[in-house]
Amino acid sequence: MSLENTDVNNDLNILSGVDDVDTDSDSRVYELAFHLVPTLPEESVAVEFSNIKSLIEKAKGHFISEDFPKMRVLAYSISKKIKAANHTFDRAYFGWIKFEASPEVVEILKKQLDLSDVVLRYLTIKTVKENTLYTQRTYKGPVTKKPDDASSEVANEAVSPDKAVPSMSEAEIDKTIDSLVIN
Repeated sequence: MSLENTDVNNDLNILSGVDDVDTDSDSRVYELAFHLVPTLPEESVAVEFSNIKSLIEKAKGHFISEDFPKMRVLAYSISKKIKAANHTFDRAYFGWIKFEASPEVVEILKKQLDLSDVVLRYLTIKTVKENTLYTQRTYKGPVTKKPDDASSEVANEAVSPDKAVPSMSEAEIDKTIDSLVIN
């Protein structure tokens, strides 16, 4: 089921006709990260990305930034039931959209994405406007000490316990994540 052909569009039509949804005073900044199924033809990725954006736009959301979906290898396999059959994917198109909207828009977006056969998984979090820079992480492997290498002193200094960043407990991390995730 494409994002265009669901009954949830009725919710968007209802929302667009409702005057009591004040998107300016009640609006918050959200980031929607999503995976699209890898079986989607490449030319359809732009269409589905546009459909997701139009959901936000129809509900009077304002875009802040975005990243067009790109094929990625997943850290673990994800299963999805599509048309009564279970499919398991180890790759997906990953993209994200940061937008400002009222909380009602997030609920409607959730309904629409839950019904979609092309959205493998998604996550919506509350965030701030300023945190829009994406940095590509590169894994450089473990830091090991080489006795005669002058650069090893710099590497050891970076992991020195004297300069270690204060750590959070697992409960604190869970609490922080729970406060960011939209249910």
